[in-house]
Amino acid sequence: MNSLYETAYPRFKRSITKRELKEIYTPSSDELSFAHRNTQRSTDRLVLLTFLKTGQRLGYFVIPTEVPDNIVAHIAKCAEVGNCRKKTLRRLTQAGSLKRLRDLSRNFLNLKAFKADSENLIFNIAEDAAKTKQELADIINVVIEELVRQRFELPGFSTLQRVARHARSVVNDRLYSSIHASLSKEVQDELDALLQITDDNDITSEWHR
Repeated sequence: MNSLYETAYPRFKRSITKRELKEIYTPSSDELSFAHRNTQRSTDRLVLLTFLKTGQRLGYFVIPTEVPDNIVAHIAKCAEVGNCRKKTLRRLTQAGSLKRLRDLSRNFLNLKAFKADSENLIFNIAEDAAKTKQELADIINVVIEELVRQRFELPGFSTLQRVARHARSVVNDRLYSSIHASLSKEVQDELDALLQITDDNDITSEWHR
């Protein structure tokens, strides 16, 4: 099974420097104004800005309680909303306002929501890639690149992995069937015979030899 780390799927770095915090996760004046216009509570404002900045970086949205603490703290400082505890953010992630804030972020970033029927798009991209690529990670990377190009929010990695694996299987089965159909009955029988053990005193087939 291919690991997330073998692909180009965006993820948070294990260690984030102060420079990276400043350059990547500092809200712009437009983003701060947008957050102020669309929220009243400081916690909502922090969640909205966290969605915006992490969504820009990753191409998908992570609930604030799963975002590294130093990123949330940096955004909170920039937005002058004080230090929101994880417990407060956790309560907010269970509230209905979370979906609204995520939708606001998606619209601001001009990303298309990934829905159930979007899997057809992934499959078509993966199927085309599987015609020239065999490694699952390479197929997934092609899908990621195309989704980013089309401004789609990235789905979970497990979804990409499952659809890419299925597309590769379909392409390979089609190829195998095409090759098999092109062989004469005589050649097919010869190939089948390679797998058979005809001597009771032997434990290997012609295929092994």
